[in-house]
Amino acid sequence: MRRLVGFVGIQLGGGLLAFLAWALLSQVSASAFVLGSQALAVGMVASLPMTLGLGTIIPSYLRKSADRTLAVTARQMARLMVAVSAITGLAGAVLAFAGVGNIGIALAFAALITVSSLLQQVARVRSRFGLMLIGSAYSAALPVVLTVASALIGEPMRAEGAVAAALLLLSLIVTAIVLVALRTDGPKVPFSSGLGAALVTAAPLVPHLLAIAVLMQGLRLPPALTNFGALAGGANVIMLFLGITFSVISALTSLLSADVQSVSEVSLVETMERNARLLAAVGAFASVGVIIAYRLFGSLLFSGAPVLGLTELGLMALVPPLLCFYFFSTSILLRRKQTYLIAFVSVPVAIAYLLTAVGLIAWADTLFLQLLAYALAIAVLALATNVLAVLSVGWASNFGLRRTGYFVGSILPATVAVIFGLAA
Repeated sequence: MRRLVGFVGIQLGGGLLAFLAWALLSQVSASAFVLGSQALAVGMVASLPMTLGLGTIIPSYLRKSADRTLAVTARQMARLMVAVSAITGLAGAVLAFAGVGNIGIALAFAALITVSSLLQQVARVRSRFGLMLIGSAYSAALPVVLTVASALIGEPMRAEGAVAAALLLLSLIVTAIVLVALRTDGPKVPFSSGLGAALVTAAPLVPHLLAIAVLMQGLRLPPALTNFGALAGGANVIMLFLGITFSVISALTSLLSADVQSVSEVSLVETMERNARLLAAVGAFASVGVIIAYRLFGSLLFSGAPVLGLTELGLMALVPPLLCFYFFSTSILLRRKQTYLIAFVSVPVAIAYLLTAVGLIAWADTLFLQLLAYALAIAVLALATNVLAVLSVGWASNFGLRRTGYFVGSILPATVAVIFGLAA
């Protein structure tokens, strides 16, 4: 329990720090806030496929570091990931200095995200809270660097090269920490054939990672892709509030999913029942919390924060519990090694959402329609994955009904808000 609370607390703290840093940036420079919003959306999406899918399987190799082959393979996976990260970050800095600032900053930030996520994985396996603190700080780096650059240099367009270079430097520092942390893992040998097998295993996950990155960025991504600045700032504010809940959900589901992968078949149903109750409770709490937090602090903290009615707030609040439901279902499919089924749902949902959201911007640039499209996409994602998870296991239907009931209960507050908002 101490490990669970510690890691979730650290990631929540990192999310809150980033949240406050973005709030400060919105007060310092509106143009830098929009530039950062676009770079954040593109950078986060680029960072997940940059891992080559290895980020999802490296924890299982690290946990078995006593095995000589797996230890060597784990180190080589990490080296490959940081090499891809360094090349991408360097390319981003070059592009930023060459005048393609938004893409350059996004790529440099993607490099920092990739190595920070790897450091988080190492921290979880080793139960190293210090490493997790460093790995969770990346989310505040972009707004902090933009704020400093805006204060020192002024107009963000003049500071793009410096911002990308600073992000590249931070990614190289985190890279050094990762390599030092893994230095003692097993024998020092130049190559292991296990790396090729690991790449083959991880490769099918890359489309899924790209799809999930699109869905996690949600409202930020369509304005970034269409360069529609009028929606970018408001969309980023909404996603920052949701991002606090995403930090908690991500940390919690990562730890719970690891437990599901390692528990015996005899104890599996009991473990899943406990996880379902916990995630449903967290989802309900996050749903109510995001409504209250936005009402109280939206316009207070962020310059130009959009005014949302009860219907929009309800749609926004549907997302956290639905994501809890989704990640719970994916843990079942991961246990059954049916990762292709996860991608079978996530990829078409992400494509459909992105096409719909971009089309809505061209048709009617309202946050209500963007929120409606986003909430529907996450609902389809969660429900379709749940159906596949139920079909993939031979457990009694009573458990399937109970766990579905938990999550239906968790979306009730947001559903009530939407209904009352539409009726008003």
